[in-house]
Amino acid sequence: MVEIRLTRNLFLRCMNIIYLFAFASLYIQIPGLYGRNGVLPAHVQLESKDNTLVQNIHNKPTLLWLAPYIGLDTEYMMDALSLIGILLSFSGFVSQKFCTKPMFAASWSLYYSLYQVGQTFLWFQWDILLLEAGFLCVLVSPIRHKPGTRRRPTLQAPSDPVTFWLVRWLAFRLLFSSGIVKLTSGCPQWWSLNALNVHFESMCLPAPLAWYCFHLPGWFLNLNTVFANVCEIFLPPLFFFPVQSVKTVAFWIQMFLQVCIVISGNFNFFNFLTMSLCLSLVNDSFFATKKQDNKSSKLGTILSYLTCLAVYGTVLYATYVLYSIKFYPDGKIESKIAFSKAEFDFALSKGLPIVILVGLLSFIGTAFQALLAALSQTSSSFFSKIFTLLSTAFYIVAAIFVFADSLVPFSTLHPSGRTVAFP
Repeated sequence: MVEIRLTRNLFLRCMNIIYLFAFASLYIQIPGLYGRNGVLPAHVQLESKDNTLVQNIHNKPTLLWLAPYIGLDTEYMMDALSLIGILLSFSGFVSQKFCTKPMFAASWSLYYSLYQVGQTFLWFQWDILLLEAGFLCVLVSPIRHKPGTRRRPTLQAPSDPVTFWLVRWLAFRLLFSSGIVKLTSGCPQWWSLNALNVHFESMCLPAPLAWYCFHLPGWFLNLNTVFANVCEIFLPPLFFFPVQSVKTVAFWIQMFLQVCIVISGNFNFFNFLTMSLCLSLVNDSFFATKKQDNKSSKLGTILSYLTCLAVYGTVLYATYVLYSIKFYPDGKIESKIAFSKAEFDFALSKGLPIVILVGLLSFIGTAFQALLAALSQTSSSFFSKIFTLLSTAFYIVAAIFVFADSLVPFSTLHPSGRTVAFP
C-alpha cells in the first residue's frame, strides 16, 4: 500500500493554518460586522423568545444559543468562539499531537456556528469550501496521536488512504467545476479568451502586481486564459490516473496556477486552501525518495516517466488543436477557442458521466487495497486484527456516503451527470 502518513499529517497541519487565518480575520471584524451597531448585527438572527434551546438549535444549529446561559451577548460569544478557534488551530499548527478528530471536530463546530449568523460576509465560496474540507479532516485525522520512534515508527492505518482519497475527490470537484462553469455560463469574455483583460481591472482586492498584469499584451493574457482552462478542465481528471508521476506533475501545475492567483489578487484563504487540498495528489515518496537498487524498480521508474510524457504530450496536443494555437516569427502566440458552445455541451454530456465513473473506479480500487491491507496486517492479537478490519470497513462505508452525497451537486454541471448520480 502507498504510504501517505507524512502527506496526511502535512495536510492536517496546513488545514490548521487555514483555520487560524479564518478565525483570526473574523475575530478582528466581528465588532464592525456583527456587533449591535455593526453592518449586519448577529443578535437579530437569534431572536426567538418562544422556542426552547433544543428547538432553537434544531432550527439554526449554532453554539451562539448558549450565550445567555453563560452571561454573554451574541457579539462577545462570537469573540469567544473565534478565540477558542484560534487557540485550537494554532495548537494543531505547532504540534502534530493536536491534529486529532476531537480537535478538528471542535474547530469545524466553531466555524459552522459562526457561519450560521455570518450572512452575506460568510457566504463566499471559500467559507463553504472550508466547512466541507474541515468536515473531511474529521474523517482523515486520527482519533488520538500515537508517537513513534526510530525503531518503531508510527504506521498508517489501512483506512487512511480511503479517507485521504476523499480530499483528492474534493480537489477534483472544486477545480473541474470551476473550469466547466466558466464556459457553461456562456460568458463572452471566457469564450473570447478576454477574461483576464477584465479580471485584473475589476477584482475587489487586487495586489500591486495586478496593475502590471493588466498591462501585459492581449495575446499573452489570452494565452494565460487558455492555461487556466487547461488546468481546471483537462488536468483534474488526471488526479485519478494510476501512475504517480502523472499526478505529481498535475500537483506542480496546480501549485503554479494558485501561486499566480495569490500574487495578483487577494481572495482570502481560498487559494491556500486549494493548495492544501492538492496535497492529496502526492504521497510520502514525494518528500523522501528512497534509493532504487534493483533493475525492476529502475525500469518501473522509466516506464512511469514515459507514461507521464505521453499523457502530457497528449494534453499539449489537445490544447494546440482545441484552442487553435498559432506561432508567429515575432514571438507572438495567437489563441482562440476552436469549438462551438454546442460542441462543448455535447462533449460535457459524454464526458461528465465518464469522469464520475473514473472517480468511482478509483475509489473502489483504493477501498479494495485498504481491505487487503487490513486482512494482511500482522498484529499481536486476533482481536486487534478484527478491530482493524471493522474500523477499515467503517471508514469505507462513511466514505461511500460522502462520495454519494457529493455527486448530487456535482452532477448539476450537466443533466447527463444525473444518469450516474443517484438521489
